Amino acid sequence: MRKFKLLLLVLPVLFFSACDDESGLYVEQLYTETEMITALKQCITACGDTANAHLSIPDSAGLGFYNYKNGLYRINLPSSASFIVDTLLNHGYEDLTNSFILQLNNAASNCGNGIKSFISNSLNTIDFIDPWTLLKKDSTSIVSHFETYYYVPFVNSTTSLINAQFSSSEVGSAWNELLTEYANYNSHPVTFDLNTYVAQSIVNSIIEEMKLEEILIRTDSTHRGNSSNKMYYVFGN
Repeated sequence: MRKFKLLLLVLPVLFFSACDDESGLYVEQLYTETEMITALKQCITACGDTANAHLSIPDSAGLGFYNYKNGLYRINLPSSASFIVDTLLNHGYEDLTNSFILQLNNAASNCGNGIKSFISNSLNTIDFIDPWTLLKKDSTSIVSHFETYYYVPFVNSTTSLINAQFSSSEVGSAWNELLTEYANYNSHPVTFDLNTYVAQSIVNSIIEEMKLEEILIRTDSTHRGNSSNKMYYVFGN
């Protein structure tokens, strides 16, 4: 009887120890490493799709770089180029400046297909050395992992997208017009690389929105897609 009572005391400890599985052994019984990696890739894809749905919508009320979240991600000229804006505003070119910013943001919002392709192609080469560690962490560890290894290539790819947008739209000519008017009043040289700045702004905003979506995927089952997806199954467990 004494041994039986001792067993009753030990079993709950073993049970709760199994539930608090830091090693990942219990999880590996639930799903394989391949399934975990598939879930991680589906998570990054879903986060990218959501970010695109919010920001890569030009000329839209409530969406796009210009309008989403009341202009939270709106791309304005940086403080390092404030002398350009100040000069133009001081000489009555507010409408020209505002029109340029709107065109610039619409061009950024036209990069959605290229952004989607970059994220998709990156998942062919991304390395999840320890998928269980990324899974058991909360918050934004998965998107942060993607950001760590692909930020620079992401910016380079987006710079190419912006170059194409500036060439095919009126943004390039609008920028030249703006600089021409500026030069009439200020001789301070402009060495500002607009294209790279815009590309970095786009990538930073997309990644920020991806991180917000990862939080929702971890905490809200309605953000995990179809119940047949590995993401739905793995994050649900």
